[in-house]
Amino acid sequence: MRTRWWVVLGIGVVVGFLGEEVAGGWRLQPRGRAETLREFLAWRPGEQRFAEVEVGGKAGVLAVGPMGGLLSSGPSVYVYDGSGKLVDWTADEGDDSAFDGRWDVGKAWRGGMTRAEVERVAASEP
Repeated sequence: MRTRWWVVLGIGVVVGFLGEEVAGGWRLQPRGRAETLREFLAWRPGEQRFAEVEVGGKAGVLAVGPMGGLLSSGPSVYVYDGSGKLVDWTADEGDDSAFDGRWDVGKAWRGGMTRAEVERVAASEP
């Protein structure tokens, strides 16, 4: 009888872990919540890491969000073009080398833009 409780406990831990990984990814999904820079700022009022990036030859904004699930090796990152539209994002920048190759995410870690600067950019969106 004792062995069965350990099996049930083990299964519960695995199911809980998988559930958290799925929920973590869902919480970071910007579609329908943060499709513009202005929506991102409202959706993530505490975020402070931003950088200017080139999007299609024009200035855009890279916004660093929270980490997702229990095994995330990096934060979520969102890229907005000069008109404030979402053009790319990743739920886990640490595991997404293709994303990191397209955008210089390191800029956000080196200082980048202040939230106040990004709010001024968002306010000028059409």
